[in-house]
Amino acid sequence: MFDTNELRIERMFAETYGIPVLHYPQLLGLAMGMTPEELAFKELRVDTSKILKQVM
Repeated sequence: MFDTNELRIERMFAETYGIPVLHYPQLLGLAMGMTPEELAFKELRVDTSKILKQVM
């Protein structure tokens, strides 16, 4: 929901925020050693590559 609305807000205000919205189970999975592929990070609308570089 939040990542969908972010794209709508970016279009409305002609701004680019690019704030990734991670869900709690995804963060928990990362903490448990799961890969981003297993946690469906590619399915998110906002790019998560920058945050994954910092976390991993």
